[in-house]
Amino acid sequence: MRAQVQASELFRTNDDRYLGEARLSVERHLAALMDLFGVTVEVSWAEAVPERPLAAAPEPAPHALPSPAITGGRMARVLAAAVN
Repeated sequence: MRAQVQASELFRTNDDRYLGEARLSVERHLAALMDLFGVTVEVSWAEAVPERPLAAAPEPAPHALPSPAITGGRMARVLAAAVN
C-alpha cells in the first residue's frame, strides 16, 4: 500500500513535467512521420488540459478489422484467415 501512495504522490508532483515530455515526444514522432511524406507540421497545444475522469476503453467487437478495412487482395485474405 505504501508503494501505491508513493507512486501516486510522484505522479501528482511530476504531472507537469510528464505532460511536457509527452508533448515533446508526440511532436518529434509526428514531425518524423510527416517528414516521410515531405510535410512540415507545427503542433499547437491547448493552454490547459480539461479535467476529465479517465474512461475505460470500449471493448473491441469480436473479429472486427481495424478501420479502414482492407477489402481486397492478398492482405484481405491474410487478415480473414487470422481472425477465423
